[in-house]
Formats: sequence, C-alpha cells, structure tokens
Amino acid sequence: MSTDNDVARSLGSWLKENRHEDADRVLDAVFHQLPATPQRQPLWRTWRPSLMNNMVRVAIVAAAAVMIAVFGFSVLRPVGSHGGPPPSGHPTPTAQPTLRPAPSGPVDIRGLPPAGAAISDPTPGELVLRFVGSGGSVPRSSTIWVYADGRLIWNRMYYFPAVAGDAYIGLAEQRLTPSGIEFLRSKVLATGLFEADLEMGRDTPGFLNIQLRNGDRLVAVNWATYTNLGLPQTAPPATFAQATLLNGLSTLFNNPASWPDTAWADRAERAYVPGRFAIRLRHLPDPIEPAQDLPLLPQAAQDLYRAGDPVPGASVLTIEDARALAEILERSTFQRLDPGSRATSWLRYVLRNQPTSGDQLWISFEPILPDGEAVWLGPG
Repeated sequence: MSTDNDVARSLGSWLKENRHEDADRVLDAVFHQLPATPQRQPLWRTWRPSLMNNMVRVAIVAAAAVMIAVFGFSVLRPVGSHGGPPPSGHPTPTAQPTLRPAPSGPVDIRGLPPAGAAISDPTPGELVLRFVGSGGSVPRSSTIWVYADGRLIWNRMYYFPAVAGDAYIGLAEQRLTPSGIEFLRSKVLATGLFEADLEMGRDTPGFLNIQLRNGDRLVAVNWATYTNLGLPQTAPPATFAQATLLNGLSTLFNNPASWPDTAWADRAERAYVPGRFAIRLRHLPDPIEPAQDLPLLPQAAQDLYRAGDPVPGASVLTIEDARALAEILERSTFQRLDPGSRATSWLRYVLRNQPTSGDQLWISFEPILPDGEAVWLGPG
C-alpha cells in the first residue's frame, strides 16, 4: 500500500470519525508517514537550528492543513456529485471492463442456439408430468417434461442425439399421442404414491423426483439420500415395496424405446430451441442481491439485463437479446466456462475475485420451457 494512501487514510479517519485530537498529534501521525530519505544537509543549517526547525514545522503543518482541507472536501461533498462515493453502502465495484472490438462474423457460443435457428413451438403448455432421476442402472441424470398437448422435452446428461444438429443445447423434444400421455400417467398413478406430496430417504446413491398432475395440482414424490435435494432429516426411509415401485418408474422413464408404438405421434428427436432465457446472477460464495453485482457488468450488458422481464433473482430475455448479451460478455473480462462436453451445454460466464479475493460472479443462461420453468442445465 502506498504512503500517500496511508496519509489519506489517517486524515480521512480523523475527519470521518470527528476526532478532536490536537494538531500536534495529527502532525506527528502525518510526519511519520512521510518518506525519510537521508540527504546531505547544507552547511547553513547548523547556523540556525532553532529557527529552521520552526520553519520546517510550520511548513509541514501547512501541508497537512491543505491535505485535510482537500480530503475533507471530498468526504463531505454531497452524495451523487461528480466524483463522490456511490449511493449504496456496498463495496465500490471495480471499473467496468473495456470491451474488445466486436467480431466480424457470428460467434459460436455453446449453450445458445446459433443465430437464425428456428424457435420451437412457443405456445405455453400445461405440465402434466416431470421426471428427474439418476442412480441404479442409470448413472447419468435424466429429466423429462410431458405437456398436455403431447410435447415431450428431455435432457439426458452426457447424451448427445446424433440428429439434433447445431441447435442442440442439451434439450431435445418429441411428440406423444393422447394415449401416450395417459400411458405414462397410469403407470405413475398405479404405484399409489401420488395422492399427496411424499418425501422418503434412500441408502443407495442417486435420487428420484417425480411430479404428476393429479386434478388441479402437481403432486411431488421425492426419494433421495439425506445429503441431497434438500431432503429433511425427518423424512422416513422408503420401504422395500416403495423402493421397488420407484425403481420400476425409473427404469420406465429412462427407456422410452420400451414404450408402445401407440404412445408416439412423432419419435424423431429434434433440438428444443427456446424463445427465451432466464439470465441469473449468482455471487459466490456469499449470495447477494443481483442489483449489487450488476455494476460489475459492462454498461451495454447492464442495459440488456434491465430491459428484460424481471423475475425473482433473474431477468428474462428473448433469444436475440440473450445472444447479444453473450457476445458482449465474450468481449469483456468475463470468462466463459467450457462445459467440457457438447452434451452438457450449461452456458455460464464467471468474473473471478470480485469484489474481494475469492469471490466469483456467475452469469448463467437458463432456457425457459413451455410452462415457464427456467432449466438449470449444469451438472448436479
């Protein structure tokens, strides 16, 4: 830390805390902060030691007074004036990054459909069934969403459908017939576990969470170890019969090839291209309000974020604005984290060590499904 900063801090502390110390003590503090480089003294210094000591002391006092006046003016200046402190009480963010020149052509950003990709049916849909599971004979995580109009959207971790094309970001869709929807619903209802929400513990690796629309509400069954998915310690362990039924559902949903032909209106796997993305700011390790992290983004990125539809903890952008935001971040000091596999297409950017050492700001792009759910495509 520089000597100038130490001096300013001493003076600022004295002003801000309204200390009423005598001038000699303030002068001593300032004097000890000054550099003490030995220099050859002129001969006439020895002739008038008393007079010159007093002159030096007066000069230092005058310099200290000027520094106090200048620093005090900056401290007492009204908030919001040019050069004043920020209006919030939070740490001042670092300066906005200088953007590199814009690329001459389209930017290939894994986790976003390419420019010009046709958006999937944007019609809102009612969720009938949602399956999330892993473990047992299916080590990867799978998620399936079934909608009342027959749309079936899925994400299978580390699985890349060969015919999905460049628009694949981790989500694919197929079409079910009404009898196909009823086939899946009846299999789930036949377990007798979906009359009310149910949480059960398991002693084997993995987890399973199924939501089924029963009447006018979604009933959820959660079967997991006590260390994941927020399962409370008070949840009873699943009985052998319950575990057998749930393992059967896991096998069913992870093997769609076993479903009857009548279940399918269209088996072809196509990339699901969302029309909107939820942009979420996450401050790690200690979460704070997104508005406090927003000043760390380039101004153009801030403008896009604010222009989106606000939802708790996020901003919803069209696919065009989401792409524009990603291209801004590509040119900034934010780092895109490569998921390592095209089948794991969680798009996120990170700014490390902000605003203090060890802190990270994450910006994640989460596709939005027909029922309005923002999907976390990251691992885990």
